[in-house]
Amino acid sequence: MTKKKLIALLAVLVILLGGIGGYWYYKRSPLYSFKLIQQAVEQKDWDSFQKHVDTKNLLSTSYDALIASSLEADESLDDTSKQFAMQFIMMMKPAIVGSLNSDIEHMIRTGNIETPDPNSSTQEQLQTKMIALNMMNQAGVGRLAIVGVGGVDKSKDLATAAVKVKDEKLDQTFELQVGMKQLEDGTWQVLEITNLKDYLKQMHAAVAKKLEAMNGTLLESMKKEITVAPGKVEIKDANSFGYVKVMHLSAPVNVHSSKVISSINGEFRVTAPGNSMFVVPFNGSVNMDKGTKTLQLSKELNPMVPAQAKWIATDLSTVKVAAIITGIRYQDGSVVELKKDLE
Repeated sequence: MTKKKLIALLAVLVILLGGIGGYWYYKRSPLYSFKLIQQAVEQKDWDSFQKHVDTKNLLSTSYDALIASSLEADESLDDTSKQFAMQFIMMMKPAIVGSLNSDIEHMIRTGNIETPDPNSSTQEQLQTKMIALNMMNQAGVGRLAIVGVGGVDKSKDLATAAVKVKDEKLDQTFELQVGMKQLEDGTWQVLEITNLKDYLKQMHAAVAKKLEAMNGTLLESMKKEITVAPGKVEIKDANSFGYVKVMHLSAPVNVHSSKVISSINGEFRVTAPGNSMFVVPFNGSVNMDKGTKTLQLSKELNPMVPAQAKWIATDLSTVKVAAIITGIRYQDGSVVELKKDLE
């Protein structure tokens, strides 16, 4: 064998061995495991999917992040009220996580999302199922599609992969940091989304911005039909004992519409320095033709609820009241209403 042929043969062997070694390395990479997860979904293989996705841990950690994110964003509750709410919500966690896990298994096995059957479910099961589905909607799960996997940070048998997902309704890309652990056969299993709270904050801000843009035209059209001036607030005793109080809210309404309005819905937003915004929704049947009217609403305040007790003690001269109209129904059956979600 000539020297040139020997070198050529060695070069081929190096290339072949490099390819085999590269493939072996690729099979032990998180990227390969993502491909196995995708194949499991396509082939409706629940066992393979569950091997590479710890659904129970993923749902448990996601539940915690979603609840914490929701409570942090809720300006109507003070810290004490949020703590009480958290305790109650965590009591419901096992049932909701179990329901979501069953939903995922059903979706992988059948390719369809299971909807609750009111004829074969208890009221508690229906409620749990609806809460679970609502949580999935709040996280935007149904709108997301994986568009790529970026860098992977490995440390022994743990790794964090940067997964890029696109929200099809927002037409915007987000990055999820996916925590994984390596299995005995070298493949990887998804454990949790470590930056879920940050993602939710970014996603909800993007949704709010898009809804604001979508509702801009509707708001302008509603202002041509009905306008509301700044409101007033009074807090009085609910009875002779003076223990429970009632917040009386009112705001002047000027109706411009040429059509008779049969009902309106919206919310009073009550603000004061040092207080979280107090939101009181309204949905009332009215009979409004042209002219100036008064929108009135009363809300009972319980001094045992810290956030409401704080409002009872508030200096009313510092309070501002705004009534926001979010929907108008006319006597002829037509409706103009702000969009609340992207669906």
